[in-house]
Amino acid sequence: MIKKLHKGKARRSSTSMSPRHTVHPEHNPFYGLFDIDGTVLEYKADSELRDYENVALDPSNSVNEINEAYFAKEVQPHVPDAWIDASKKDDRDQEIGVVGYEIPFNRHFYQYQPPRDLAEIDADLDLVSKEIMELLREVHS
Repeated sequence: MIKKLHKGKARRSSTSMSPRHTVHPEHNPFYGLFDIDGTVLEYKADSELRDYENVALDPSNSVNEINEAYFAKEVQPHVPDAWIDASKKDDRDQEIGVVGYEIPFNRHFYQYQPPRDLAEIDADLDLVSKEIMELLREVHS
């Protein structure tokens, strides 16, 4: 479904996706603005198809460069009509995409404890079963 028609002439680029889809400097298909037959279209997003990705940060590149490179490599080959929502910006750097950090506590702090011996677990179950049976006898009699 078309959300909006944008003014401006479409220019053909050598990086065009097809003869009908061309990249325009101000109208980037990464951000949902597509040149189709000389008209720049913005499609309305389907909220049921919305997805989020966790992208690793690299301090040597801007967040937008990292997002676009990730999008081109990991998303577009699988979903060619997907785009990045340019309205979602981080409050701190005003770049597209919200920057956050994930601290995987299990990876850093988890200490493996092997399970108890099977005979020990079986003995505990027998003990609990006896207690339950005694309680049932008291209630039944």
